[in-house]
Amino acid sequence: MIKIRARSLDLFVAEPFRFFFLFGVIAGLIGVMQWPYMFWAESASYPGQNHAFLMVEGFFAAFIFGFALTALPRMMDSKWRSASGTLVLAGLFIVTQSLLSYGPVWKGNAIFLVSLILFAFLLSMHMRHRKCLPPPGFVLLIPAILCAIAGGVLYTMDWGEETSSFALQLRTLLLFQAWPLLPFLGVCPFFLPKFVQSPSKHDLPDSSTPTLEWALCVGTAVVLFLGVFASMILEAGGLNRMGLILRGGFIGWYLWKELPPPLLRFKGDKLTKCLSFCLWALPLAYLFAGLLPAYRVAWVHWSLVGGLSALTLMVATRIMMGHSGKMQLLTRKSGWVLVMVLLIWVGMVSRVSGDIWPKIMKSHYIYGAICWGGAVLIWIIKVLPCAFQQDMEESS
Repeated sequence: MIKIRARSLDLFVAEPFRFFFLFGVIAGLIGVMQWPYMFWAESASYPGQNHAFLMVEGFFAAFIFGFALTALPRMMDSKWRSASGTLVLAGLFIVTQSLLSYGPVWKGNAIFLVSLILFAFLLSMHMRHRKCLPPPGFVLLIPAILCAIAGGVLYTMDWGEETSSFALQLRTLLLFQAWPLLPFLGVCPFFLPKFVQSPSKHDLPDSSTPTLEWALCVGTAVVLFLGVFASMILEAGGLNRMGLILRGGFIGWYLWKELPPPLLRFKGDKLTKCLSFCLWALPLAYLFAGLLPAYRVAWVHWSLVGGLSALTLMVATRIMMGHSGKMQLLTRKSGWVLVMVLLIWVGMVSRVSGDIWPKIMKSHYIYGAICWGGAVLIWIIKVLPCAFQQDMEESS
């Protein structure tokens, strides 16, 4: 029994995604189902803030934590490990989700800030003990963490009536958009080409010092961040149309420049086309929001739900199956993945239409939550068992 527990702990420290991905889908389900609960329970209060924080500081944060703490040490060949740090991060995450679900949101946000600082410390220690550089796009984790901390601090502070609308809008953009968006955009040029077995500009030979190719890719990522950040400054300053269109333009430019053609031109098998639909949702949603700024919250949900959440689950699927030696379940029998993404998109359309036509908001919010929850349940049934299986060839 002691050996089994020790082995499980070692696996958790070496591959934290096995537990954080589970935490993430649970947080996501709780966050989404708060809408049906509000409409069905007479005593329920408006869950807007709880829902938003659970999705950003719960669902997306869990996948960012799990992926980064698993992938970066391997890619940088860092042998440093901290069982206590990983366990504390997991404990802080659970406390955060409990507070965001039922307690004061500001307390959960404060604990999340502590989690971010610990997460940054763990990554810095891996950087200190590295033997080679990470893939260039992964540098976007740095501004993502800084944006999340800045947005979280602005939310935690006790604001009075004198607070500027600029600060109130900026904190929302930094925490709810920059934090989940930048890490994925940094990872996708390295990881998504694996789906279509295409070469990646970011999959470079190991090197302990920057090469020209690495520096050029980092430069592209930095330009993307500067463009996204500038667009958020414009939007927070009241130039909504300009900021949203600029953000969509920079995201589209980055995807077109860094990803192989099959992922963007709807070529290949059904799974590849599905990835293309979800990827294009990221920039197009912001462009539509710029053209119709009165409905920008609805269009941004298209990006976050139809794009980012669907892509997050697809990437997590490949990670889980790859680390458990079950890749054939994804490459040969991917029909369930298409059903999962279809449910997410149906839920997204229902959610967006509820914002555009208030008369149907109640029913369409419920439909959207049920569809997204159904997609996550499919993922839990098909993928989550892989968390408890290990690829013996990889572990040996």
